Amino acid sequence: MLYAPKPESVTGSAEPLTLRAANTHMLSCFALGALHGAEIDPDDLSPGETVHAFMNVEGRTHALRITEASDTTGGVSQPDIYMLPGFSEMTDMGSAKRFHTAVARQLPGSRVISIATEGVGAVSKPLLPASAARMSFNRMALDRLRIMQALSEDNPVTLLTVSMGSVIGLRLAHKNLQLPADRQIDIRHIVNHSHAQVPLDRVHPDLTVRFPLHVVDELRREGGRIPGVVIAHALGAAAFWPKQAVSHLRNMINFVPGTPEALTHTIAKQYPTTYLSGTRDPLAQPALLARLERAYPQHVNVKWLQGLGHLATAFAEREARTVAEAIRLRQA
Repeated sequence: MLYAPKPESVTGSAEPLTLRAANTHMLSCFALGALHGAEIDPDDLSPGETVHAFMNVEGRTHALRITEASDTTGGVSQPDIYMLPGFSEMTDMGSAKRFHTAVARQLPGSRVISIATEGVGAVSKPLLPASAARMSFNRMALDRLRIMQALSEDNPVTLLTVSMGSVIGLRLAHKNLQLPADRQIDIRHIVNHSHAQVPLDRVHPDLTVRFPLHVVDELRREGGRIPGVVIAHALGAAAFWPKQAVSHLRNMINFVPGTPEALTHTIAKQYPTTYLSGTRDPLAQPALLARLERAYPQHVNVKWLQGLGHLATAFAEREARTVAEAIRLRQA
């Protein structure tokens, strides 16, 4: 079973990409003060240092959170970890920021780089409708591939995705395969946490019906255990919704065609892939994951998180340990 998309260039512009520090002083919830600062070189970061930065790809601005490896024993670093967050997760505050920090703490030998969703973030500029019209999952995947080429060069990488990030990550990995061998990113491992790779025939029952009800139930269930996180998430969503509405609407549209199962097979055949899914997650697609495990037993590993739902990464420290265990198991 092979995935055969419409022909599309994956080379992009030859113009070199520049990383610039972010001035994160906000003037309002629309982050009008988020200006681009001085050019920075990630290789100049101190061990364990975290920066928020911007990178332009063919006129499109991407926000990144970068934490340098804090432990390079013997001068040897582990693969860079690229994190692609979920639908409404912000990398500069809230759940994705906490998860980023926790993963960096659990895997101190790796540089951790989170690439924010376009138009989603406290210090990201709102996405304009004209730009959103061109923001397909394929375009998002291409831009992230360019960023990885610019920052990691020949370094091996681990792709860590959450929810919607897993859908973009699939396309990124496939476009990487389309590149000449000498230009491909060395992706050693893909870890999909709480994936959202929903086939077309399951988009309506699972994504548009069961999932919204599940989110409400999850907030009710988990509110007693992590009330501060739930309250902060709710307040953050309410405060930034006007700014992020265009991006969210576009990504809802992006989900409508579903994720072709042939694409999941193509990537599972080529890359070691781990799925971490809660047993209560309505997007988990257990039948699909079982087929992938049977077809590619050497590459695909599925770990079921008992009793957890789709919002599992709200428990950042616990799930960062789960991710670290999966990565170390693959490296062993």
